[in-house]
Amino acid sequence: MADLRSFLTELKRRKVYHVAAAYVAVGVAIAVSVPDVFGAFEAPPWAARLVIALLVIGFPVALVLAWAYEVRPDEGERASATATGRAPGPGGVTDPASGPENAAPPDSSKTIRWSRSIAVLPFENMSDEAGSGYFADGISEELTHALARIPDLQVAARTSAFTFKGGRDDVREIGARLGVAHVVEGSVRRSGDRVRITAQLIDARDGYHIWSERFERQLDDVFAIQDEIVERVVRSLLERLHVARSGPAPAVEAYDAYLQALQAYRSLESGGFQEAVDRAEAAIALDPSYAPAHALLAQIVVFLAMGFGWQAPEELMARARRAAERAIDMDPGLPEAHMARGVLLMFHDWRFAEARRELERAIELGPSLADPHSWMEFYWTYVQRDEERALAANARALALSPLDPAHRDRRATVLYLFGRYAEAEAAFREMLAEGVPGPLPHLGLVDTLGRIGRLDEALEHVEPMLEMGRGATAALGIGAAFMGLAGRKERARELVGEMERLQERASGSLFWLAVGYAGLGELDRAFENLDRALEVRDPGLIYLSVVPRQLGLHGDPRYARVLERMGLAHLAVPE
Repeated sequence: MADLRSFLTELKRRKVYHVAAAYVAVGVAIAVSVPDVFGAFEAPPWAARLVIALLVIGFPVALVLAWAYEVRPDEGERASATATGRAPGPGGVTDPASGPENAAPPDSSKTIRWSRSIAVLPFENMSDEAGSGYFADGISEELTHALARIPDLQVAARTSAFTFKGGRDDVREIGARLGVAHVVEGSVRRSGDRVRITAQLIDARDGYHIWSERFERQLDDVFAIQDEIVERVVRSLLERLHVARSGPAPAVEAYDAYLQALQAYRSLESGGFQEAVDRAEAAIALDPSYAPAHALLAQIVVFLAMGFGWQAPEELMARARRAAERAIDMDPGLPEAHMARGVLLMFHDWRFAEARRELERAIELGPSLADPHSWMEFYWTYVQRDEERALAANARALALSPLDPAHRDRRATVLYLFGRYAEAEAAFREMLAEGVPGPLPHLGLVDTLGRIGRLDEALEHVEPMLEMGRGATAALGIGAAFMGLAGRKERARELVGEMERLQERASGSLFWLAVGYAGLGELDRAFENLDRALEVRDPGLIYLSVVPRQLGLHGDPRYARVLERMGLAHLAVPE
């Protein structure tokens, strides 16, 4: 009976009923009028019978064609996108860029798989237990991850889909904004060691339900439930396509800790990063064989080492390396593990060709994941200084995750680093107006406005940046630099002093300390710290080629020597 219901639902979705009704109506009209029309022309009697016989024979043919070609109101849009060789983005808007670097994922050389696109909306938490919302979020996260590993399926990124958490938006509007044809939504009710999950697959183009089901299991069976939901969704989208979970299921307690780490990391709040590290390490302690927890830990720690943490970068990068390698050893097909290794190779080892290959491998393994594309943008921006390719990589990340504030911040950053200051300023101000959390929009405005001499306006954003950054060394360094350039020497020295105190505790970033000294005009102290940063391979050094020219570092002969030792001598050429 379930198969029959699924078949009838599919007939409805493909508009076969509509075609059948229209065909019968037109056929009856023709059959009624044929005798009169043929009589007027004195046609032989068999001619009318032949027309009616052809109408009868054509009926099943019309139904087969309706099923095969799936008649829908958006076929014209898809045909237009195919004709131009570009894929529609959110809301059906085509990407104006062209060429392989700007191709829409997963493959713009083929017809856009508009009917093979999907978003997993955040599942509603209906549990009685307080603070268990992360569990419902985790179900959505895992479904997104599993679906994203299907090469023939375009999946909206988790960050974009979660923009609609708790809302009551029409599913058709959600589909248009995310650029997907289908959505999965549901709810989770957790009580003790039991969990009940409902899930439904909806056609976002007309709002019709394609499939829904309820699953009730013991918590130690939750991963089997996830696999079952994924399989049912995929079977409803792509005939005979199944997905299997990679790697063994972790202990329930480890999975809980992993979900909490993800939630803290995604918050974009500086205070959440340490919590994310703690929870990821707890997940690993509970189940050392759980590869995604190792990969997540590596990603978080790399981010901290770039200037958003308080520990010594060399110690952080050593931890990240161990975690990334463990993840790859346990699951060589895990895209996040290759992404973490690629970032390590780029920011710490300065083995840039290998870093690019690892990031490309992550993209290959996870074609619907946005983050690997975003890290490729870093490669084109800071290693190759290629504006076109940097923006193209960012565009691909945004196409996969159009509402992710981190990718939006990166786009604005690339714009000002390549001199497009007005566009960057507008983008950062839009993010602030929307209430994007964390220090990044303020940091972007400080750097953008400061570079074009609007120092008073830039300084308005320093204190909010520092408050939200909670001592992040990147915020301290940028703040000290522009306070110094604006003549606010006392405040600049306070911030430099805070970074020096971190160094006394073997914490913080030497690179950002050097930037702070450059803002005070103390270039000898700046280069002393850059030399020390070289010794420990401070990840922040990759930003050296794009520090504001007003700091005076570019004109010093020592500047080119630092870049040369990193393998980036080509970036020392005066602009």
